[in-house]
Amino acid sequence: MKLAPEKHDRFYNVLKAVIIPRPIAFISSQSKAGLLNLAPFSFFNGVCYDPPTISVSIVRFAGNKRKDSLVNIEETGEFVVNFVSRDIAEAMNKTAVEYPAEVNEFEVKWPV
Repeated sequence: MKLAPEKHDRFYNVLKAVIIPRPIAFISSQSKAGLLNLAPFSFFNGVCYDPPTISVSIVRFAGNKRKDSLVNIEETGEFVVNFVSRDIAEAMNKTAVEYPAEVNEFEVKWPV
């Protein structure tokens, strides 16, 4: 089977299917203005233990808009990587929505 990377949706689905297990980075960040953000990133992994180093791929939204997590990280240089357990998997899925920057995903109400 040949896949063309330029056909983003098909290539993305293949990568998701073959790179497993794939940990999810549940990244919390804060803007310079103090707005909180919480978002999952499935292209994440450890790179090195000395010094402790991780990689996270944060793609842009359609129209080339930067994700709030990326904006916050670039502005402050800080973020926290949380790990997703089965207990919070549904809540994590709800934070994957493209909320406006002023929405605090920590406060979004979802069934647990």
